[in-house]
Amino acid sequence: MLLAALLRAWQRWCGQRTLLLDLEGHGRAPLFDDIDLSRTVGWFTAICPLRLELPPDDGAQAVLQAVTRCTAALPDRGIGYGLLRYLNPEAGAVLRGLPAPAVSFNYLGQFDAVDARQAPVRTAPEPTGAPRDPSFPRRHLLEINGSLSDGMLAIDIHYSARLHDAEPMAALAAGFVRRCWSLPAAGSRRRAKGRRPTDSRRRACRATTWPPCWRRSANPRGVRMAAPDVDDILELTPLQHGMLFHSLAEPDARLYFEQVCVFLPMPLEPEPFRQAWQAVVDRHQALRAGFHWAKLDKPVQVIHRQAPLHVHLEDWSRLPNAEQMQRLQTYLQADRAQGLVLQQAPLLHVALFRLGRRRTSSWPASTTPSSTAGA
Repeated sequence: MLLAALLRAWQRWCGQRTLLLDLEGHGRAPLFDDIDLSRTVGWFTAICPLRLELPPDDGAQAVLQAVTRCTAALPDRGIGYGLLRYLNPEAGAVLRGLPAPAVSFNYLGQFDAVDARQAPVRTAPEPTGAPRDPSFPRRHLLEINGSLSDGMLAIDIHYSARLHDAEPMAALAAGFVRRCWSLPAAGSRRRAKGRRPTDSRRRACRATTWPPCWRRSANPRGVRMAAPDVDDILELTPLQHGMLFHSLAEPDARLYFEQVCVFLPMPLEPEPFRQAWQAVVDRHQALRAGFHWAKLDKPVQVIHRQAPLHVHLEDWSRLPNAEQMQRLQTYLQADRAQGLVLQQAPLLHVALFRLGRRRTSSWPASTTPSSTAGA
């Protein structure tokens, strides 16, 4: 069904009625009666070329039947192609001389076939980052992957931003999603969600019929993403759930508000210091996260594209050591009383106090604040 939808979207997108692609499978299909995969782990990836062609009647039902006949004609689901291509010298020479498909398609199957609450290993909700090194050569111009999870179909389209613009890729993805809706399903219809394609050097996102200000299937109802400011919306981990619960249950306790004081016996320029901290915030998503829970079924963390960090600066170099220490304690108490606004990123304060030369060596160790980890 997905191949039929892709073929119809392909014809609409580029005007071609044929599509040559590499069809990828996990290689674990029970091809023979006497095969036993119960004591094997992993995938045995099988790739074979497949040529699809629109029939004269390009209606949804006719295309689905034509593609079904084409895939059914693959001997043993194409598992023998790799044997001929790489292990048979004569056949391999012939196959290497044929045109190489520019498109690959892989349906990964259902990810949550087992109840996630009972499974010993579950899919992590955190982003995985780029799937390959940016300089790694691409084997296909377009890589299309599909998977089913939580009753929803996700379609990824990976491409190179050096070869394709975002608009044509979005048009192909949107056409794919529309034609998934129009095809008759063998069983009950499932809600189809595609992915907004992006440069594969960063990551693949979902192209969907949602408004542009929405992203990700994990996006809960009622959360709207401001495109210029928000980079992602993520569910909370169990640990984050617990920390947020305790922080809201006892807001005055400042349970997870922690402070670190570091004394640097050397001259330090404030602006490079601020720029270094800002670079750290810019690099790590966790430091650009704000937490939202009001009017939501469950809390989420919103990753902002930018989170400007202000560095509080004071010059105490002309003050006696005792007064410096008193001011430090006063600042720490005020900072702790102020706390953090959990919805606003970054969730940390940074302050820099100039003490003057050789001042730090005379500070008694017992008066040094001993709390750990930044707020």
